[in-house]
Amino acid sequence: MSASNPAQENQNQFKTPLSIKDFDILAILGNGSYANVYKARYKMNGELYALKAKRQDYYKKYPDKEIDDLREKEILYDITKRNHPHIVKLYADFEDDEYKYLVMELYEGKTLNTLRGNDQNKGYVEQNLVINILTQLLETLSFLHDTCHIIHRDITPDNIIIGADNNIKLLGFGISAYLENPSPKLSLNQLNIYIY
Repeated sequence: MSASNPAQENQNQFKTPLSIKDFDILAILGNGSYANVYKARYKMNGELYALKAKRQDYYKKYPDKEIDDLREKEILYDITKRNHPHIVKLYADFEDDEYKYLVMELYEGKTLNTLRGNDQNKGYVEQNLVINILTQLLETLSFLHDTCHIIHRDITPDNIIIGADNNIKLLGFGISAYLENPSPKLSLNQLNIYIY
């Protein structure tokens, strides 16, 4: 008997075809030049998701971007099946005349970019928190490279979310790609990390 996959179970709960009318938009989580991300509630079961909406007219100006977006979906579905705890999951996608949508895991927290120390410690972040974040990030990147043969290519503070439990989620797979010739595995024990 195989273990259940929560990511697969969540993916199967959506009716088809999906439409924007199936969601209540609750808040905007982020916006960019051609895409916005919303906190949304799926009306059929009340579950909350991050709904990424990409404008269709953008693809007319930049046709190559559509290939990038197809690759992003393929990569995210591939990773979601593997159910990694520190990578955001993609549960469904659909489109209409105005937008292409991705229904993703909602992980509430703050981006690494907004992480700041408090006045008491003069803006510095606790060393244990930094070590925790780096350890999780390195383990996640090792998983992507060694297990999935994927390179992220956009590791920025805005693509790392830290939850209330101090665990991270990696997102922002828009320019990711599969590695054609993966290099030999490098264990985390081989990395020397110095915290000053």
